[in-house]
Amino acid sequence: MSSDPMQEIQEEQAAAKRIEEEGLPAALENLRYKYGPMTEFKSTGLIFDEVLLSENADHPMASPQRFIRMGAADFIRDQAKEGALDPDKDLMDRLHSSLFDCCAAVRMSVATAVGVLGQASSRPYLERLLEIETASPMVRGVVEIAIGSCSQDSGA
Repeated sequence: MSSDPMQEIQEEQAAAKRIEEEGLPAALENLRYKYGPMTEFKSTGLIFDEVLLSENADHPMASPQRFIRMGAADFIRDQAKEGALDPDKDLMDRLHSSLFDCCAAVRMSVATAVGVLGQASSRPYLERLLEIETASPMVRGVVEIAIGSCSQDSGA
């Protein structure tokens, strides 16, 4: 790979420490770190191929980009499960956008958080993701559960 593996690890650790220290604001910022929407990245079957990534170090699926977003998504998922998030419009807009991340692990954690928050405003985004999700049966399963958790009249 073109970047130094130790530097990548340090970037990932720094991002995780920042979330630990600053919480949700840092997680929301990291969730967008070198983001790439799934609709722009069709799987080639080579996404983890060392040659592909060495030629595309800034690709959203290269490390540390995807690992930073995954850590942020996992933090937000856990905060939602703990009841520590206020599902205001800004938060929901950011989560709805991140439902379409090119990384399936990010999509799954964000869909879990959105489902836990249970806002009716999330249904159209979840339904759209269900329509276009082809890469991961696990993501589809989480999205189906999340849709059922988002009542038609829950506000936001």
